[in-house]
Amino acid sequence: MKRSIAIRVTGIVQGVGFRPFIYNLAVRHRIAGLVLNDTEGVFIEAEAEEEALEAFISAISAEAPPLSYIHSVSKVSQEVKGHTSFMIEKSRATGEKDVFYSPDVAVCDRCLKEFSDPRDRRFCYPFITCMHCGPRFSIIRDVPYDRHNTSMDVFPMCPDCVKEYADSSDRRFHTQPTACPVCGPRYRLFGSTGSPVFEGDDIAERIVGEIKSGKIVAIKSVGGYLLALDAANTGALRELRLRKKRPFKPFALMAGSMDAVRRYAVVNPAEERLLLSKERPIVLLKIRPSLNPNSGDTVDYDGKRTEDRGQSPIGKDRGQSPDLKREMPEISPLAAPGLTYLGFMLPYVPLQHRLFAIDPDLVLVMTSGNYSEEPIVYGERDLFRRLGPIADYLAVYDREILGQSDDSVLFVVKERPFFARRARGYVPLPFHSSYTGRSILALGGDLKNCFGIARKDFIILSQHLGDMADPQTFETFRKTVDHFITIFDADPDTLVADLHPGYLTTQYADERAGAAGREAVKVQHHHAHIASVMEDRGLQGRVIGVAFDGTGYGPDGTLWGSEILIAGRDEYERAAHFSYFPLPGGENAIRDVWKIGLSLLMKSGVDADGFWPGRDRGPLEEIIARNIGSPLTCSIGRLFDGVSAILGLSESVSAEAEAAILLEEAAYSGSEPGEHYIIPVKEEGGVDVIDTMELVRYLISLKKRGMPVGDIARAFHYTIVISTIRLLETLREKTGLNRIAASGGVFHNRLILDLFIEKAEDSGFEVYLPQRVPFNDGCISLGQIAVSKAIE
Repeated sequence: MKRSIAIRVTGIVQGVGFRPFIYNLAVRHRIAGLVLNDTEGVFIEAEAEEEALEAFISAISAEAPPLSYIHSVSKVSQEVKGHTSFMIEKSRATGEKDVFYSPDVAVCDRCLKEFSDPRDRRFCYPFITCMHCGPRFSIIRDVPYDRHNTSMDVFPMCPDCVKEYADSSDRRFHTQPTACPVCGPRYRLFGSTGSPVFEGDDIAERIVGEIKSGKIVAIKSVGGYLLALDAANTGALRELRLRKKRPFKPFALMAGSMDAVRRYAVVNPAEERLLLSKERPIVLLKIRPSLNPNSGDTVDYDGKRTEDRGQSPIGKDRGQSPDLKREMPEISPLAAPGLTYLGFMLPYVPLQHRLFAIDPDLVLVMTSGNYSEEPIVYGERDLFRRLGPIADYLAVYDREILGQSDDSVLFVVKERPFFARRARGYVPLPFHSSYTGRSILALGGDLKNCFGIARKDFIILSQHLGDMADPQTFETFRKTVDHFITIFDADPDTLVADLHPGYLTTQYADERAGAAGREAVKVQHHHAHIASVMEDRGLQGRVIGVAFDGTGYGPDGTLWGSEILIAGRDEYERAAHFSYFPLPGGENAIRDVWKIGLSLLMKSGVDADGFWPGRDRGPLEEIIARNIGSPLTCSIGRLFDGVSAILGLSESVSAEAEAAILLEEAAYSGSEPGEHYIIPVKEEGGVDVIDTMELVRYLISLKKRGMPVGDIARAFHYTIVISTIRLLETLREKTGLNRIAASGGVFHNRLILDLFIEKAEDSGFEVYLPQRVPFNDGCISLGQIAVSKAIE
C-alpha cells in the first residue's frame, strides 16, 4: 500500500548538495514527492510503498553528501497527495531559522582535474566549484541557502551553467555558487594606488612573475586578502616586515605539494592528515635538523637592520636530506627568525594551485593581509588605503566576502591535533550541547576573540577575530556579531561576558543587555577556560582544572593566571596558584619584559646589578618598592616573560608571547635536568601557593654556577610541570578527583604541553584537553556558554 510521509532533516544540509542528493536518491528508490530548502533545514514529502520508503529514509543518513552533517531526521505520516514524480521545489521561509552551514573548504580533486584540462571550458578558471567543494560560509547572506541569498546573486548564470544546474546527472546540479569564465566573478590586478594593471584569462602568470621579481602581491582569497611573496627572497621579506610592522612573528608558508613540504620540514602522519584535509589549515611543523645555520639578520621595531637573536632552522646552508630529489630554493631566515617550528599549508583555492602549476618549486610566504594586530582585510572599502602601503600589487575579484576569516592554525603533540587558531575550514561547524530554552550570546574575551551563540541544543562559535584593542577589530567584531544573529536567528535574551570590567567585550555586553532592560551574566576568566574543556569533552561533575595563561581578572581584583581550580560547570573553588609579584606599569610591562624580570628579582631579594646594562633601573625600582601603578599578578605567562628577560633572551617585545617563545626556543637547545627541582608550596588562607620567588632564586643559582642558558631554560620548563603535577597529586588525595581539565595559552608551548601530558598520565590522572577549540582565549566564549547554561 502506498504511504506518504513528511520528512524533516536538520544539520548542515544546505549548500552541500543535499537537495540534488535527495532528488537522485528518490529517483533510485522510485519515490514520488518533493524536496525543498526552508529556514529550518530540508523538507521532503515522499510517497511510495512501505518498503521503498524505509529504504529511502535509511539511505538519507547512510549516503549523505560529504560536506553535510545530519543532526536529526524526523518523519510524520500524512495523507497521500498523489505525487506522480519527484521535484526540487522553490525554497521557502518558515517560522524560525534552524539551519547550519558548511565552512569554506578546499577545491576538490574533480574540480582541479577540470581546472587543469586545456579542453575544459573552466580551464584555469579561479572560481571553479561544485556541490562538494569551495566557498560556503564566506558567501552566505541569509537563509534559505539559494543563490539570491549569497554574494553570487549578482552573477546570473550563462546558458551552459543553467544547463548543468538543471541536469540531475551533473555534478553541478543545483550548485548555488557555480559559475564559469563567461558568467562568473573575475580577477583584476591593480597597482598599490588602485590603478588597473592587468585583466586576462590567466592572471596567475602575471602574479608569479611579479612575485619572482621580488614584489609583494595581496591576493583576495576565500576569507580575505593574503599577502604573497617569494619565501626565498630575503629582501622582499625584510620589506614585508617593515611595511607590515611585524619584526618577530613568523609568517606562514605555502608549498605546492606534500613532497615540497617534506623537503623543508619533518611531517608525521597526523600532521600530513591535517595538511591534506578538506579544511587545509596552517600546520606548525618542525624544520628539518639539517636546515639549522645562523639566521642572519632581522628587523627591529624601528625598521632598522639588527642581528638576529638566535639560531634559525632555515637559511644559507640547506643541507641534504635523503628525500631531496632536486634542488629547491632555500627559505629566507626572515620567514621565522630563530624558530624551530614553522607554519606550512597547501593550496586550497584554484588560483593558488595555478601559481604552483606555473612554478612547482615556488615556496610562498602567505600571510594575512593587514597591519600587525589589525583584522584581515576582506572588503574593497578602503582597500588601497589599508593594503596599498604594504603590497606592490593587489589581485582583486568582484564577488563580495560576507563572512571573513583568517586561515586556521593547528599543531600536533603526541599525535594529537590542537588548535592555535580556529577559523577557515572549521567555522561555523556546530557544537551539540544540552538543551536550553534561551538564546545566548557569549562575547568571549578581549584577546584572541571568538564569540559564541547558543540556541536549543547547539552552540556556534565565530571565527577568530583578534584583539579588541584595535578599533578596526572591534568594529569587525560588532559586524560579525550582527551577521551571526541574522543567519542563525539568534537574537539574544541572555548575554554573557568576562568578569573583567575593562574589557571592551564586557562593556559591549553591558551596553546591549542594558538596552534590553537586563543584566549581562559575568563569568570568571579561568572558570570559563575549564568549563570550555568540560563542554568540548562532554564532562559532567567536578574536575581539577589547570588554567595557565597570561592574565585574567580575579574576583579579588588581582590579575590571575596560574589557576588550579576545583571546578564544575556551575561553580569553582580556587585551590592553588603560583605566588603574586608586582607588574610595574600594569599591562605596559608586557611589552618591556625586562621590567617584569626586575620585579621578580626584587621580590625574590636578588641583586639586579649586572642585569640589563644601559637601562635606568632607579625609577622603576622605586615604583616597584612603593607599589605605585604595579598591580599584583600570579600569571604563568608573565612569569615566562620575566624569566626570559632574566636569562638575557629578551628585553622588549613586539608581539604577544614573544619572550615566552624565545624562552621555549632556548629550552629546545638545553639538556634535560638530571634532578627535578620541586618548588616549595605554602598555604595562605586555605589556598596552596607555589612559591614563585623560590623558583626565581633557584634559577639564579643555576645562572651563578655558569650553567648554559639553554639548560636553565629547560630546567625552568621541567620545574613548572613537575611542581604542578606534584601539587595535583596532593589535591587528588584531598578531593578524590582524578580528572584534570587543562586550558590556557601557556599550553601552546609544546614543551610544557608534552611534559604535562606525559607526567600527568604517568601519575595515573585522566587528562582532558581541548579538541575543537584552542587552549588560548579563543575558547572563552564556549566556556561562558557552558557556565551560563549550568546556572540557568
